[in-house]
Amino acid sequence: MDTQDALQTGQDDIDRGDVRSGDALFPGCDQGSRRVPIHACRRPCDLEAALCRGASRKELGMPGAIVIQARMGSSRSPGKISHSLQGEPMLEYQIKRLQHAGLRSICVATTDRDQDDITAQVAERTGVWCFRGSENDVMGRYLACADYFDIDPIIRVGGDDPLLDPEGIKFLVKRHGETMADLVYASHPGGWIYGTAGELVTRAALRRAAESTSDPLDREHVISFLKRSEGFSRVKAVPPSKSLIRPEIYLSVDYTEDLHLIEQILAHFTAVGRRYDFSQDELIALYDSGKLEIRNTHLHDGF
Repeated sequence: MDTQDALQTGQDDIDRGDVRSGDALFPGCDQGSRRVPIHACRRPCDLEAALCRGASRKELGMPGAIVIQARMGSSRSPGKISHSLQGEPMLEYQIKRLQHAGLRSICVATTDRDQDDITAQVAERTGVWCFRGSENDVMGRYLACADYFDIDPIIRVGGDDPLLDPEGIKFLVKRHGETMADLVYASHPGGWIYGTAGELVTRAALRRAAESTSDPLDREHVISFLKRSEGFSRVKAVPPSKSLIRPEIYLSVDYTEDLHLIEQILAHFTAVGRRYDFSQDELIALYDSGKLEIRNTHLHDGF
């Protein structure tokens, strides 16, 4: 079965496990009655006002919300999310790229350390939600964020992936709607390009995982426990075209060589007036054009 047939029949590497129908997504909220905890930064925005009027996230364009995992204290490249991409912090660029694609339900999940005040400021400046929690227990941070802002499902992305594909995010939501799986993820060798992929997990599944593991690596990497454990239904999201499957390309930012590549890509698309809204096809065409100096392929192991 080829990739397109798999997509059409809904059989793209489904590990069925315990598939449940799930509850209605975001029936509305009463945030006015909530006290704001010290670890949550809630900023006024049109989305929040709409939710408090009883609108669902689906009516606003997407069920659930994108939760960006971002912190200044990276072990390999400290402060990388604030690296200037032609005058714009990397995290701010990532948020604007998603917003330009019509994805408005976004939250930055950062740490409660003082150094991440700057991360919270980026969230405020771009008009998205911000949640602050544990630096090392990222799984706990995600679950607390989802509970506070009533997010379900959770679309998890990394703040070190500025070229995240908005269409890939929409595809995750589509596949979840078709399968109601606990986990739908594009971060695998037959999925989206490394650094452009996201992962969708239901809040109930994340809670079960959090209650089942205390392993520091599981708590740091969030969905690794769900990927390997029985009792969770999983779907590997496969791109609609085989030409988009390029496991040898690395677009996440961990090293100086990665930043060099991202800067070249953005310089190209900014020059042609497409800074935020270029497609995965256009990105691959540029990568294959010979116009880029690519020096990072030996630094990564892939998914």
